[in-house]
Amino acid sequence: MTLLARQLIWRSGRKLYMWARKDEPNEISSNGELRLQRLVNDIVRLDSKMTVFDVGARIGDWSKTLVKIASGRPGGFELHAFEPVPDSRIKLKETLAKQIGSGEVRINANALSNESTTATIYVPHYTGGTSTLHPDPTVNYEQALDVETSTIDRYCAQNSITYVDLIKIDTEGNDLKVIEGAMELLTAGRIGVLQFEYNYRWIHARNYLKDVFDLLRNTPYRVAKVCSTALEVYVEWHPELERFFETNYALVHERLTTPLKCAFYRIGFGNACESVDEASKATAAAQSIRRGQVS
Repeated sequence: MTLLARQLIWRSGRKLYMWARKDEPNEISSNGELRLQRLVNDIVRLDSKMTVFDVGARIGDWSKTLVKIASGRPGGFELHAFEPVPDSRIKLKETLAKQIGSGEVRINANALSNESTTATIYVPHYTGGTSTLHPDPTVNYEQALDVETSTIDRYCAQNSITYVDLIKIDTEGNDLKVIEGAMELLTAGRIGVLQFEYNYRWIHARNYLKDVFDLLRNTPYRVAKVCSTALEVYVEWHPELERFFETNYALVHERLTTPLKCAFYRIGFGNACESVDEASKATAAAQSIRRGQVS
């Protein structure tokens, strides 16, 4: 077989494989993120204030769509956005100027992680779309900035926030550390949905999707893939999931899996996804708890 033929088969096969996995182009309007924002907005009582975090807000694309959806809620909403890169934060403030003025949006300059300390964030270009605490040795970064870090748990305690309806994390490889910094809230079931980005940048942080599954043992959360037409809950980790293709996952509180219209899957025969029935869901949940007790 010639190299050209191999390349053609490789590219075509990869495209089909990613389509079957629902690893879709990372565009908020079509990859399921916008759908998730709408679903969460719909299930929060209209007369209640909806609390949302945007961690790694950059210039405000995700926040802007959330504000548009949440505006007009009788109970109102509050959005806490975190962006440590100064140039990005300036654009973020411009994007959300009206809501900042009304008090609906609060902009924070620190980065979120699993501890409160000082860290270095590496910025590749103006407004740093892929700024990261875990640099890629093949990238020439224009800036290396010292930033203050905190945790979701600490921020909530300092600001008397007892429940967060939706958290979005996009921190270019530091996502697991941010989740670790929210474990008090997660253990207590005080987050509705926590969405995070998963991609090859996790490799530079030496983190895996399996770490998320392990971290959630003995918590009331399920790991779901955010897809354009559904939230696909995977009842257990499998190596087939560990492909580092760019996509979003969400930690969904068990009581919200029905209102959020979640579908349940596992990786089964032939390393392909298969639907999971109610009995299997219960068995998988019990096994997860037992594994947590053993470890």
